[in-house]
Amino acid sequence: MTTSYRHGSIVGPIMLIGFGAVLLLDNLGQLRESPWVVLLTLWPVILVVAGLDLAIGYRSLAGAVTAAILSLLVLGGSLTWMSGGDRSLGSELAGETIRVALNGVTSAEVSIDPVASTLRVTPLDNETDLLAGRIASHRVEQVTQTYERTGDHARVGLETSGASAAPFGAFTPSSPTWELSLTPTIPLDVDISLVAGQAELDLAELTADALDVDVVFGQSSVVLPAQGVYAARLAGVFGQTTVLIPAGLEASVRIEPLLAARTIDSDLRQLPDGRYATAGYGQSENQVDLVVSQVIGAIEIEAE
Repeated sequence: MTTSYRHGSIVGPIMLIGFGAVLLLDNLGQLRESPWVVLLTLWPVILVVAGLDLAIGYRSLAGAVTAAILSLLVLGGSLTWMSGGDRSLGSELAGETIRVALNGVTSAEVSIDPVASTLRVTPLDNETDLLAGRIASHRVEQVTQTYERTGDHARVGLETSGASAAPFGAFTPSSPTWELSLTPTIPLDVDISLVAGQAELDLAELTADALDVDVVFGQSSVVLPAQGVYAARLAGVFGQTTVLIPAGLEASVRIEPLLAARTIDSDLRQLPDGRYATAGYGQSENQVDLVVSQVIGAIEIEAE
């Protein structure tokens, strides 16, 4: 009589081990990229582990142990490759300079949609450009720029297309970097979407009509625009969202965490409807109604 061996899948435990190992390496300063980009880069390991589990893991106890050992070897080798050594496997980055002149525009919508990158946005230091900066992306990618103008209003778009435009496309260990600056001289409606990576947005000097930031998998650090009366939404699925309310801006903040921890500045008071607010909210010419959502991870709200 043949006895079949059944056990729980090893995919979940190996994923947890891998996740913890990546965060540990990041804390030790051993990663060259954002840990969120590393995790997304290593997604094929899940397929390897699942395949080993199906092929030999269910046959016997020895098969399960063998599958687990092989899975850990694959994971360990991948992490070793990601954390050091010569990893230039045709993933060289091509630099591209971006410049959009202001040309009398008095308001604008700006859409920035990289896929996996480190994104930094700061205020421009001149009054002639609407947007300027440099993008270093993989040669298999293309950065598409769009521009429309209706009267004194402009719509500007930057997005990634090409081989890695899909969320699980051609990610390689060299991290693309988007370094962009926006004009502080006119009101802006800013929409930023990042699938994986890190967003560092220093927008304090800007005047906002609206702000929408989505970082699906990674970290976002946002200094809110200090000028304007506007609504803002910051959303994440897996990672950390940090928000700084600059001096001179009053704010109401609605937090929508599912499994995310929250840290709220003690200077913000809690309103009866569950929102948090600065002391002068509702009495200032510069204020924001902010919604912050994070499925898994952490939310931190600070006020100057």
